[in-house]
Amino acid sequence: MSYQTPFLSLMGSMAIAVSIVSLPGYTQTPSAEKQLLGTWETTIEEQQIKFVFTPDNQLFMIPSDRRAKVFILKYQLNTQTKPMQLDVIHGRQKVLTIFEFTDNNKLRVETDNLAPGKPRPTAFSPESRIFNKVSNSTVLPANVRVEKPQFQS
Repeated sequence: MSYQTPFLSLMGSMAIAVSIVSLPGYTQTPSAEKQLLGTWETTIEEQQIKFVFTPDNQLFMIPSDRRAKVFILKYQLNTQTKPMQLDVIHGRQKVLTIFEFTDNNKLRVETDNLAPGKPRPTAFSPESRIFNKVSNSTVLPANVRVEKPQFQS
């Protein structure tokens, strides 16, 4: 009988926790990794550019001109730092930067003075880019040319 009491107490606590999570109006904030997944858009040098972050850590850079080449890269995140860290990877080369989600659910990425081998920025500059999420889709659009970019050092 003494074994049932702790077990029933534990089950009661779990039932309360489950009912709190399922209360109407209760929303759980998605992890940064999940929040980043999807298609984001920004303007760079007067051209719309889409970034597609996939669950398998691929990053597609898609120019607005569908005839242009789409670049495919890899990415890694460190969400334990503030600001969070984003590594964009091509082969053995890495571009180190920082990112955050703004209060209005936009993505801010530091883009100033980035190149392989340079140190990671520690703060956002006025040149950082703001991305708007345009879709939760992580699929590359059909009929695009994919090219692995050549970074210049």
